[in-house]
Amino acid sequence: MDHNFHDKVMLPSLGRDVVMQSVQRAENDLKKDEIAEKDTALDFYYNKKLDTHLAQWFPGSSLEQVPPFGMRIVPRFAKARMMLFKSPPERFINGEPADEYNDLAYHLDSKSREFAEIAWLIGKCHFRSKYSDRHERIEYDIVTNAKEYYLYGESSPYGISYEVGKDLKGDRKFVFWSESRNGEPGLHFSFDTVGRVNPIGDNLDMINPYGILPLSKVEFSSDSMD
Repeated sequence: MDHNFHDKVMLPSLGRDVVMQSVQRAENDLKKDEIAEKDTALDFYYNKKLDTHLAQWFPGSSLEQVPPFGMRIVPRFAKARMMLFKSPPERFINGEPADEYNDLAYHLDSKSREFAEIAWLIGKCHFRSKYSDRHERIEYDIVTNAKEYYLYGESSPYGISYEVGKDLKGDRKFVFWSESRNGEPGLHFSFDTVGRVNPIGDNLDMINPYGILPLSKVEFSSDSMD
C-alpha cells in the first residue's frame, strides 16, 4: 500500500501494474485547498484575475466607486529576491562557447528566471525540458503542481506525475514519467481520474524514451505565500 504525504508517494515495488494503480490513487487524493492557494499566488504573480480575488474584501459597490489598480507587487518582490541572470550567463562545452546549444535552448535564461521566482513564491516547483520537432529546439514548461513517487528506502524520486488539462468530458488528465531502474524500463503514459490509462502519441508500449526524468526541481524550506 502506498502512503501519500502531500505531494510525495511511496511505491511498494517497480511492477508496472502496481505503479499504475498507485499513481491513480495518489492523484485522487489531491489536496484541493493547497492547489487553490498556489493558484491564487500564481494569479498575483502573473497579474491575472485580480478583480476576482479583491472582490471578497470589498463587498457591494465598493469597487465600482473606487476601481482597483493592479500594481504587480508580487512579481516585484519575487524579482528582487531572486536576482538571477542579472548578467547573461556564459555556457561552454569542452571549453568552447556553446553557441549551438544556446540556439537550441529557446529562452532558457528568461524561463529559468521565471521558474526560480515562482519556486521562491510557492516553495517548490518543477521545470520540464522537451524537444520541439516542429521548431527544432528545446522548450521548457514550468510545472507548479506535481507528485513525486519514491521507492522505499530511496531519497531520489523514481517517478513524477502532473496535471495537463481536461478532456472533452471534463475529466482531469495527468501525465506520468518514471526512470529506468534495476533493468526495468521507465514508464510514460497519460491517465485520468476515472481510471483510464493511455499511451501518448505512438508510444504504445508506454516506455519513457529518455530513461531518466525530464524534470528538474527547486525546493525551498518554506514558501513566500504570505
